[in-house]
Amino acid sequence: MKVKHAVLALYDIALENDMLEKVIDSLESLNVSLNEEIIDYLDAPTVDMKDKQHVLDTFQVDPFTKGLLNNLLKYRQFHQFETIYKTWVSHLRELNKVYFIDVYVAKKLTSQQSKILVKQLMTYFQASQVVIQEHLDPNVMGGIKIMYQKQTLDHTVLEQFQQMEMMV
Repeated sequence: MKVKHAVLALYDIALENDMLEKVIDSLESLNVSLNEEIIDYLDAPTVDMKDKQHVLDTFQVDPFTKGLLNNLLKYRQFHQFETIYKTWVSHLRELNKVYFIDVYVAKKLTSQQSKILVKQLMTYFQASQVVIQEHLDPNVMGGIKIMYQKQTLDHTVLEQFQQMEMMV
């Protein structure tokens, strides 16, 4: 499977059908939900296709992403998902200067806090759009942890305590 071709096709069809945000949400959700065990199961030649389809149906995704997933399933190429996701993010970033940022907090951000955070991140990344994926994390007592791809900016209370411990 040519990953770049699959990504370009998904992007084009989503854009043509005004479904880009839904495809973005679907891929973001899958990126968080899919783990190596699930991917291995979906690629396994010994698992019945109906059982694989049942697992796939548990994910709430848009119809275009669903079509891509069905093709990955059909050709036992689910192991390509991570590469597809990374290529997707890279493609959007190149085209639109859109950044997808994971934000970990103790409690849900208010709409005003979200707007301020998005504005600050847009300035920092010189982006035309920032999409924040908010995660409520019970390990965050206070503060915020921001992750973009493999980079982390951790300003949680726990991290500050750990930094203080290392200084002592």
